[in-house]
Amino acid sequence: GRFGREKDIDRFDLKKRKKGKSTTSKSEWGNLFKKQTKKKTSLASLVREKEINEEVDRNEEDEEIMRDETPENNNEKKQETFEDEGWKLRETAQYAPLKQEIKIKAHDKSITAIAIDPQGSYLMTGSNDYCMKIYDFNGMDMHLQAFRELGEVMGSHRINQIAYNKNGMKFVVAAESPQPKLFARSGSSRGTFKGGYMYIHERKKTKGHIAPVTNLAWHPYKEEWFLTSSKDATVRKWNFERFREKCDTIYKIRNKNRGLSIATTCDYNPRTGRSFIVGNADGDIQLFDVKSKNTDPVSTGYFPQEQGVKERALNIMKRGEYITSAKVSDDDYMVVVRTMGSKENSGSLLIWDVRSMNEPVKMIKQLSNRFEFLDVTFSPDYQYVLTGTSCSSSTTTNSELVLVDMNTLSIVERYYATESSITRLVWHEKLNQIFVGTSSGEIYSYFDEDMGSTKGMLIPYHRGKRTRHIESQQVFEGQIITPGMTPDIVAKEKEEFRMRKMPVERLPQHKMVPKQQQSLFGAGHSGELGTSTTQHYMRKLGNHLSKDKLAENPRDAVIKYSSESEANPFYVASAYQQTQPKTILNFEAALKKNEEIQRKRKVADRAEDKFSSLREVDRSKRKKK
Repeated sequence: GRFGREKDIDRFDLKKRKKGKSTTSKSEWGNLFKKQTKKKTSLASLVREKEINEEVDRNEEDEEIMRDETPENNNEKKQETFEDEGWKLRETAQYAPLKQEIKIKAHDKSITAIAIDPQGSYLMTGSNDYCMKIYDFNGMDMHLQAFRELGEVMGSHRINQIAYNKNGMKFVVAAESPQPKLFARSGSSRGTFKGGYMYIHERKKTKGHIAPVTNLAWHPYKEEWFLTSSKDATVRKWNFERFREKCDTIYKIRNKNRGLSIATTCDYNPRTGRSFIVGNADGDIQLFDVKSKNTDPVSTGYFPQEQGVKERALNIMKRGEYITSAKVSDDDYMVVVRTMGSKENSGSLLIWDVRSMNEPVKMIKQLSNRFEFLDVTFSPDYQYVLTGTSCSSSTTTNSELVLVDMNTLSIVERYYATESSITRLVWHEKLNQIFVGTSSGEIYSYFDEDMGSTKGMLIPYHRGKRTRHIESQQVFEGQIITPGMTPDIVAKEKEEFRMRKMPVERLPQHKMVPKQQQSLFGAGHSGELGTSTTQHYMRKLGNHLSKDKLAENPRDAVIKYSSESEANPFYVASAYQQTQPKTILNFEAALKKNEEIQRKRKVADRAEDKFSSLREVDRSKRKKK
């Protein structure tokens, strides 16, 4: 009857609860009862059919979830969102050698400097841990170990920049200090730059920088010339032959209000080297002529500012974004600038034309940057510009490599790089490889053999890890016979080896009594330690003296023997008694003679005064007559 059917329902419901499955509602059970009465089937078969349908539905849901989580679907979703923003995410880069990637764990802290010599043989890195590392591509395998590490070469200062000269035989390191250092190719120091006196107000009177150096730039053709920019609002041109004495030329960096501004970056013209560009902390760029005697900029480009009604009425100028890097193209006309904004996700890429510096040709905004030394670089053919972005703390976005076409002045590609922020960037001209430094202390090397990447990281990539295989080793299977090793000698050596391995029986431990501390010099006295040999002898000589004699005044003790020493000379005076010269000078007669001379001088002075008075009287009488 109905009671029996309800009992069966409770029994099946209890089984499903024990198995951890979801229970069926009362309405669903009612529908099952209706089906049972219509089709005249058992309740157990209907329940089994329902469980099978639920399992099929559950499997279909799991397949949909797995299908959504596949990389292809993720890339399709990302591509849809990126297409809405105007650019596409590509699995392999089409315009830059970003096909293959190698990660190097270089430092524990963020990378602050990357440099590669012009030949493409050495990779140098600097970090916030004050250390530098040198990697040799030709001697490196896939273990990716540095062949030399220079610890704290600049003291406890962060390394800001490393730059090789034209032939790659020397490099200069600039840290968070006013004096850079010159090194040889192997890493040995060659000297320190001349520093300035920080209390001199006039910058041009100083021989060197008085604030930390921010950037370096070698001349493209002259190996002895290079530039340094500093936080003392100056850019200085140096000569390698006399860098220890003073700099050659000083350029002051000013903003739009003619106030001094921090020089953040500098770079020579790569084609001719006749001019160089300087960026400051106010977002302005200035072009200087190398051969001109005038140290003022030839042209200046100011950061574009959006002024409101109030700012225009009061003529208030806002401060621009902090320039982190600036590069000049090979045609001497185009300048690309990377900036860092004051807000979290702010930062931009500006493209200037030197022939018209009123406003930038192109300004790409919303490229987040949180580091004051993030680079911007040209491709080897100067057709593209590459820069990086920083991770946002508010969102979970990764850092990106942004590629801009110089012909269309637009972003052609964005490549997801790492989960850490990008701090440094180098696109080597000869190797055609990209090296990226991150805030986590890692360096990523990107290359593509189809695009012409050669040597560099390809050498350890093809070489792999150096391992010794067992097949390559020759194993000798014969018996080794040592001359002179008789069975008696072998048994004796085995016994000696066994005795050496036996544990040593320890003696019963007694309580350690500390030895009496001995004096360093001489013996002690009265239970005290002697501090010196002289003190030891002086105490020893004074043992026979009584307390009264020790308390006596030494001057009185010497004077009471003066009469006795004069009457009975014993040491020195007895040797000179017969040869001692007699005293000839009579002090009393000399005093009397001196008094007589003084008296005569006074009489002569009185007579002279009287004679002069009579002469004046006689002269006055003559005038009256």
